[in-house]
Amino acid sequence: MRIDSWVSGLWLVAVAALTGCGSDAVAGGTEGGVWPNSATQAVVTNQGGGFGPSAPQGSTCDWMGEGSYTFTVRDGKLAWHVCSGAGKQPYAYVDGTRVLSKSEAQTLVAALDKVALYTGDGCGADKPSFALEVTTPSGKRSYLDSFYACNKQGTYVDGIDGVLTAAADLAH
Repeated sequence: MRIDSWVSGLWLVAVAALTGCGSDAVAGGTEGGVWPNSATQAVVTNQGGGFGPSAPQGSTCDWMGEGSYTFTVRDGKLAWHVCSGAGKQPYAYVDGTRVLSKSEAQTLVAALDKVALYTGDGCGADKPSFALEVTTPSGKRSYLDSFYACNKQGTYVDGIDGVLTAAADLAH
């Protein structure tokens, strides 16, 4: 994380006092960043698309990996709804949830801390579309993957790939 241990510990005490949660909460980021230390939830989404094989006949979803992961800071819970399949078997959504250990939650927070605003206007055409929604006490902010920044449809960031990878690794 970008804040030192002492400040992180102080923040955890403040969160516990304000929310009534125990010491398992995980702090992250800095105020004003994409993942501020006041964040309460992150939803990272693979919206599908890009170039890839077609889903096998009988599939109930279109793209392997398409779906979302929701991380709730207060209880360290990770929930997912993700398109999965193997070989030529039909793809289907798989749902799950688990409470992350403190070190696992810190791994996910570290990935969220690396997400940074992108100000360019580059564009690609062969990758699924990714999105990140961050909730704080003051509301929700939505971000899009910088790979498609030329579309100019919102606020673009670098680093969503790392959050998706961390969440997928922790989901199982």
